[in-house]
Amino acid sequence: MSGYQFIHVEAYSRIPSKNNKKQSAKGMIKELIRDSDACSHVPKIIKPILVHGAEPSDVLKSAENQADIAKDNLGRKFRKDGLILVSGVASYPVRTDEVSFENKDLQKWLKLTIEFLSKKYGDQLKSVVVHSDEPYWHCHFMLVPNLDENRRLDIGQVHDGIYARSVEGYKSSAKAKLRVYSEAMRAFQDAYYADVGIPCGLTRDGPKRRRLTRKEWKIEQEASKRLANNLNRSDSIKKKVKYIYSELDKKRINLNRYEKKLILILKKIGMSDQFIEKIAKKLNDSDDNKNNVENVI
Repeated sequence: MSGYQFIHVEAYSRIPSKNNKKQSAKGMIKELIRDSDACSHVPKIIKPILVHGAEPSDVLKSAENQADIAKDNLGRKFRKDGLILVSGVASYPVRTDEVSFENKDLQKWLKLTIEFLSKKYGDQLKSVVVHSDEPYWHCHFMLVPNLDENRRLDIGQVHDGIYARSVEGYKSSAKAKLRVYSEAMRAFQDAYYADVGIPCGLTRDGPKRRRLTRKEWKIEQEASKRLANNLNRSDSIKKKVKYIYSELDKKRINLNRYEKKLILILKKIGMSDQFIEKIAKKLNDSDDNKNNVENVI
């Protein structure tokens, strides 16, 4: 498998934008769950596969109910056009007509993506569904921020760019706010690349964006594959070494028991304390040598 990573997030409110260029959270969810009225771009609709958390429609209801009781940063009633949830999409660069959902590489990418999101957002990650009725495999995820003790709703908790713009870009110019927003989203992409892109053999960006020739793009793809394979081999070796150490520890526990029994027997048969101390020292030296070998490994 070869290709580049894609992950994108967007925040939504309970109503669409005034110019209708941005749909409401409800409109987005209708498309996501494959409501027939919202999916004219999909020739043959297939029900999404829920792989984590709750159904998207239930997440929407929960987010709307939370917004009804929420306050904004000034303690006022939360506005209808206030952002209540974030929806994201991550795409896997393999066609749905080429591999099945059970494909091991696809499943690895999906598992790592969910782990990345769970680690970053915790219980604010509410749902992940997979679409199989478009040209390329992809998953959608929903994030809903927790209210604080004052019932304040801050979408920045689940959107790095908005958080950076409101905190680091506070009282800054529009240009400065855009800069910190972009930097935060690049950092988000970098983190996803480190945790998911590299282990799956993906590149950080595509060839067009970086103006690579076809030859340069192929070289980078091959390098990404080799890096992923090396990481996988490294993980396999680490697991084997961990297992070996676990078995050695079990044997060492048994060996320590026998050593203690030996000392007791020597005492019972009347061996001198000096002799017993020599034996105990030799046994301890033997354990130290084992530890030195492990540290070298």
